[in-house]
Amino acid sequence: MTLNFPGLHLTPLLCAILLVSCAAPEAPTRIQMFAASSMTDAITELRDRFQEETGYQVELTLSSSSSLAVQIQSGGEADLFLPANLEWADAAATNKRGGSRLLEQIELVSNRLVVVARSDSKQRLTSLLDLAAESVGEIAIAEPSSVPAGIYAREALERAELWQVLHERLIPGSNVRTALGYVETGGVPIGIVYASDATASPNVRVLFEIDPQSHSPIRYPLMLLRHSEGVEGAAEFYAYLTSPDAARVLWRHGFTPRLTPVSG
Repeated sequence: MTLNFPGLHLTPLLCAILLVSCAAPEAPTRIQMFAASSMTDAITELRDRFQEETGYQVELTLSSSSSLAVQIQSGGEADLFLPANLEWADAAATNKRGGSRLLEQIELVSNRLVVVARSDSKQRLTSLLDLAAESVGEIAIAEPSSVPAGIYAREALERAELWQVLHERLIPGSNVRTALGYVETGGVPIGIVYASDATASPNVRVLFEIDPQSHSPIRYPLMLLRHSEGVEGAAEFYAYLTSPDAARVLWRHGFTPRLTPVSG
């Protein structure tokens, strides 16, 4: 099978992986990819395009970065992992014996935090300080103790000295898409989610963007794991996700493509 991704530059290690993959006729053909729930729409579109172009099959597991990293640590058979922060990437990269699960890694995209309301909401908020008003009501966020979107939101609220003020009104979701769903259905009037989540939903509108200097950088590292060795098509899918064509899809879904190697 010949793949042609214009403008794609492969590292020597990735070229070697591709050659091994192509030389393994009896290798399994279903690629296992774990990805943060905020990537749902973009990674599903990219998966579908890749499958149509190559014939390989990719199974997606979408959830919070924390739960996916724990699954990998417990032996979950992921070939690729795309979490929403570097800390959970680091946790997933090391096995119980201290060895590395990682073959290749690249910082794929970045994201932004926004405050949203339902599309039909009359709210007119312009800054985090406006959230302090009791009239605003409850605020949906991703679980702030472990889910990246929630961690970033907590950092921003703490920097604005609002965490303790708002704590009793915060409604945590198991992942950022759950928090978005609370706002979409009208169960919670306000939510703190990623800009990409707001792009994906016609049922919410962005009230304002949170200053990116108020929290850690939101980075999504794409990881090709050692489990992928011998899995036909896994390295090709990694290469496809780092191609200019994929970058255009990611941009359209509200992400900022970075394509900067962070390890290898």
